[in-house]
This record gives sequence, C-alpha cells and structure tokens, in this order.
Amino acid sequence: LCHAISGFPSRRLNVVGVTGSEGKTTTTCLIQSIIRHADLHSGILNSLGYCDGSKTMPADESTPGPAVMADYLARMRAGGCSHAVLELTDRSIMQRQTAGIELDVACITQWKESELVDEDHQEEFCRRKSRIFEQLRPEGLVVLNADDPTCRALEEELHHPVLTFGLHQPAAVNATLIERVASEQTFLLEWGPETIPVRTHLVGDHHIYNCLAAAAVGLAYGIPLETIVVGLERVDRIPGHL
Repeated sequence: LCHAISGFPSRRLNVVGVTGSEGKTTTTCLIQSIIRHADLHSGILNSLGYCDGSKTMPADESTPGPAVMADYLARMRAGGCSHAVLELTDRSIMQRQTAGIELDVACITQWKESELVDEDHQEEFCRRKSRIFEQLRPEGLVVLNADDPTCRALEEELHHPVLTFGLHQPAAVNATLIERVASEQTFLLEWGPETIPVRTHLVGDHHIYNCLAAAAVGLAYGIPLETIVVGLERVDRIPGHL
C-alpha cells in the first residue's frame, strides 16, 4: 500500500538489494561508490544513513519501514536518481516489510551456517532466506557468494540468472590476494580474461568478499572494470566500523 500510494517508485529505478549475515553496509557503500564513479546518480539506504541523492539523514534502523522506504525511493526518482542501493536485513525481508519493492539485482554477501539450528531445518532455512528472490523482476539477476555452501545450495533452485563471486571456489568474479599489511591490501580482481589490481586500505578476506560482491553488481550494470576498481579504492573507511 505504501509503495502504491507513492506510485511504485522502484519500478522507475534500477534497484539493488543487498542482504546476508555480514558485510551488507560495507557492500552497499562500495556499490554506491562504483555507481558514482560511473557518472550515475543514486540514492542509498543503509545502517549509516538514508540518502535520496542530495540530502542524507541518520538511519533509525538498517532497513526502514515501508512508509519511509517508499518515501525515499519516490524522492530518489523525483531527484533524478537512476539507481537505488538498499541494505535489506533478513528480518525485514521475512516479515514482508520490503514488499512492493522490485529489484534488478539481489546481492547475497554470505549466510552463516551458524544461523541454521540443525540439518532437519535446512529446507525451511533456505526457504526463508530465498524470500528476497520473490521480489526480483523477471529479468532480475542474483549475485551469490560461491564460497558459501548455503548460497551454492540455493543456486540450484533459482529461476533467475546468477553471477557468482569467490576466493576459493570457481566463480565468475574471482580475486587473488597479492599483499597484505596492517594499513592496506592489494588483490587481483579477475573477470573473464580481464585482470586488474585493487589496492584498498580496508584489510581482511571479508573485505575482499565485499569488494567482489560490489564488483559483480557493477558488472551486472555494464560498468567497465577500470571504473569499478576506482570506485572500490575510493572507499577508504566505513564510519563506525573497525
């Protein structure tokens, strides 16, 4: 109802929904930076704040309620944004708080197996986690972590095209760590025949995964790999994160 009253603004935007156990906020920031350096205009809603493309307000929660979400998407569209980047928590998806949003891309950072109580509930666990895919447009794309067993299990059930990323398992977007010190790390970003180095001040394997997920989203929108790397490297800190 909230989105209908607002004229279903997500239908007139390119919308990316990022969910998972970890890395959602950082990945949305990286995607936003990539889009910005591709000379595209976007808004972003995550746990750091809500931005309609021009004004930013503090976030009350990681994923705002339906009324606030619909209002910000409408303001993004009215302000000339072409893209919207949304951090979507598991809770908001499972409680249908994100109903009414149509996604171009559903990006899954990772799903911790520790969230699974026991193997007898594996099917129910996957069913709840896969609810986000119901909001994909018919031509929508799923970005999945190939190193995550839960993501790999879900891939077989999907009816949408999938773009995978990973460090260890075969994937469409890969990375090879070259050097890591206390203040920065360098890795090779690999996409088909293209390989390009990425130097970032955020360190750790977990951040490489975030970069790979964001890069996959950028590639899904046809953004050149060189531009994607610039966007990744320009994010040198995430407020509130070590």
